[in-house]
Amino acid sequence: MNSGWRVFSVIVVIVGLSFCSGASVLTAECPSDELLATKVATDYKTLRSLTVAVDGLVTEMDTLIKGLVPNTPLTLAQEDEISGWLFAFRNVRKAFMLIAQRWQDSELQKLMTPTQRANTLTLSFAALLEWYRSGVWCQVSVLSHKPMMKKLSEPAPELGIPAAEGNRIMMTVADGDLRQKIERGYQTTQKLFSQSPNVNSFRTRIQESYQYIDKNEPPLLKAKWKAFFKNLKTEVYNEYYDLYSAVSTWIGDNKYRPRKPSIKYDRIQEMKAKLQPGDLLLERENWYMSNIFLPGFWLHSILYVGTVDDLKKMGLTDNPIVAMHLAEYAKPDFKGHEHRVLESVSEGVIMSAMEEATDADYICALRPRLSQEEIKQVIVNAFSYAGLPYDFNFDFQTADQLACSELIYRSFREKLGLTPERIAGRYAIPSLTFAKKFAAERGKDDRFFDFVFFVDSDVKTQKTWFSTEDELAKSVRRPGFDFLIKPQDPVVLPPSQ
Repeated sequence: MNSGWRVFSVIVVIVGLSFCSGASVLTAECPSDELLATKVATDYKTLRSLTVAVDGLVTEMDTLIKGLVPNTPLTLAQEDEISGWLFAFRNVRKAFMLIAQRWQDSELQKLMTPTQRANTLTLSFAALLEWYRSGVWCQVSVLSHKPMMKKLSEPAPELGIPAAEGNRIMMTVADGDLRQKIERGYQTTQKLFSQSPNVNSFRTRIQESYQYIDKNEPPLLKAKWKAFFKNLKTEVYNEYYDLYSAVSTWIGDNKYRPRKPSIKYDRIQEMKAKLQPGDLLLERENWYMSNIFLPGFWLHSILYVGTVDDLKKMGLTDNPIVAMHLAEYAKPDFKGHEHRVLESVSEGVIMSAMEEATDADYICALRPRLSQEEIKQVIVNAFSYAGLPYDFNFDFQTADQLACSELIYRSFREKLGLTPERIAGRYAIPSLTFAKKFAAERGKDDRFFDFVFFVDSDVKTQKTWFSTEDELAKSVRRPGFDFLIKPQDPVVLPPSQ
């Protein structure tokens, strides 16, 4: 989709905000007629540009909404479009409000001539009306779509967007005092048009915006109840989520049959020698209570990033996103082991050592068939999520919290060729899906993964061994419930492998 309107909007906002520094001068004393005329003319020019920008953003969002397929998750590209759009939309609305507030100082108004007062009050109201109209449009045309409401309520710190932005827009439309102010302002501007022919160029736009609001804004009581219940739902959900995450953490950290993992230190050192940055690790540790609730045999996904030296060789230590986390990554973990992987666990998206992350009974490594530059981008993407909380809802339609397989999905992005599937009312990709993709594509020229290794084990004796590619492909059919896993006879690789 063309993002030109977003670029244009940001430029307009920067130009508009550059005149903010003059606001304090205007309120300190009455400026000269020439200075006042210059500043008013500048704001009128900025306002015209802002209305063009917001109309372009409305068209862009309408096109995006028409492209949504019912009962289908948003693609990562669509998510990026929405976040970029919200960044521009939010800043354009901020610029509208800035112009509206700049000319409402009552002391300054008293010092103006009737013509100056008519010009500035009309300018202020026109900006306020555009700000309110854009809010009404957003609630009616955007926030009524559940995926959009969810995405517009998600924080994007890198873009300066706080959480619950959609809720804030809904609250403005539910403000009865603001609605009365809009009505009084419209009646006043109709009288001012006769006193100030210089503002007649905005007369048509003001009338169009007022008529749009009058036709489309929801009844005040309905808007208030909608905003109230949305905020209440958010508050109740947050309290529920805190409790749910605490319970889920306890379930995920405790075993119903205490046993140490089968894979031991020496085996982990052998695995480390076979890995390259960008490799995907899948693993399973038996007897955890959380295994009961997760689908399939393979339960956890990990991205192998490599050592700090590996990052230096790839030229990634100078990347600003990686550099932001490099000091922490370079420190050994609490047992003195060096960090090599990124994973999302109950504590969130963290940097881990192989010795800590691969405490498991089964583990496999898959190597994506990507170029070095593509691998570097995958690693940068993964680092950009470091520190985010774990997503106990397993909802891939939000990016402010990530489950383990979602970290992989968002790091590889569209290169994986996978679409989240609807599971228990939410869109997600279980770790098992990565193994299934390998099994379905192996041997094909266009396969995504190559086989690296598969450490299998016997559930009874806890012996481990490097097994074959065929056995890994068969593992996707193994039961997910621990008590149903049968003892395995070692299928050992030939010495050459």
